[in-house]
Amino acid sequence: MIIDWLRAGKAPEARPRLSTRRRYAHAQPANNHSRHGCGRGNVWRYRRAELAAAMGEATRPQRPGIGVGVVVTSPAHPNCVLLGKRKGPIGAGTYQLPGGHLEFGESLAECAAREALEETALRLHNVRFASAVNSVCAAERYHYVTVLMKGEAEPGEEPRNCEPDKNEGEEWECAGLQRGSLSNHWLNIERWEWVKWDEFPPVEQLFWALRCLREQGYNPFTEDLDHLKGYTGSHQLE
Repeated sequence: MIIDWLRAGKAPEARPRLSTRRRYAHAQPANNHSRHGCGRGNVWRYRRAELAAAMGEATRPQRPGIGVGVVVTSPAHPNCVLLGKRKGPIGAGTYQLPGGHLEFGESLAECAAREALEETALRLHNVRFASAVNSVCAAERYHYVTVLMKGEAEPGEEPRNCEPDKNEGEEWECAGLQRGSLSNHWLNIERWEWVKWDEFPPVEQLFWALRCLREQGYNPFTEDLDHLKGYTGSHQLE
């Protein structure tokens, strides 16, 4: 068309220039709720982001979690370790060691000392490696590699249940409340307790990482690592 105009000695008619918003309006959803935050362009970007996230979740492989458990001993309680009864959607009613997730940049000893302090109010010393277990329970979609550390409580210190949402225990102790201010329901529930290693609950009553540790033949009152000889990390739990 432009060539025909040039042959006839005519100049092409100027077209009105469309703004960027109007030129690309057809590529965006029709709704325009506001000029800020929820406009057409933002809605379009949000929808693309949601789609990309959904596709990523569908293709992302599952990976195990990394946890640190702590075998806590005390000179005031010979041959005992610290246990608590677990709350929550997974493993409720089973016994566990203090512990939690390894934070970014944290050493294993730092994590063990931090978790023990946060959960039990105990300060630990002489924190060192104890064991490692690979716990898998397909039915619960649970897979954790747990590094077990051990350490001694400071002399004269006793545990308090500082995270009652994770363990059954006396919430008033860490909340600074008086005994009379709570109902009997709170005063009669279980807490962290020292349990003799040779008088542990049956393995079926132990949370998975602790159960695997017991099945390894671990002994917290020796420094050898014989329990790891031949260990292949093949704990498949039901």
